[in-house]
Amino acid sequence: MLLGKLIKTVMHAQGPFADEIATKDPDLAARIAADAEAKGMTSAAYIADTIQRFMGAEDGESWTSIVGNMQRAEDPGYAFIETVVRKRLSHQCGH
Repeated sequence: MLLGKLIKTVMHAQGPFADEIATKDPDLAARIAADAEAKGMTSAAYIADTIQRFMGAEDGESWTSIVGNMQRAEDPGYAFIETVVRKRLSHQCGH
């Protein structure tokens, strides 16, 4: 899937992204679920919200880091989502 289509799909909470994360990285899925619950969201909605916020606010430096992760990954789309979500979780912003 092209990155633009992936972003659009994730931003609309479509697709099995939360389930895919749960399969590939249960610890990350648990962190997402906990933060999502604290914010009154499902994991899918949290992931969508995270991607929406990233697309609206991130700078070129963040994109450079993410593209680097994507280039090294076996699954670039998953690497994009994982990197953006991990960034949000590491900042624990109050949004």
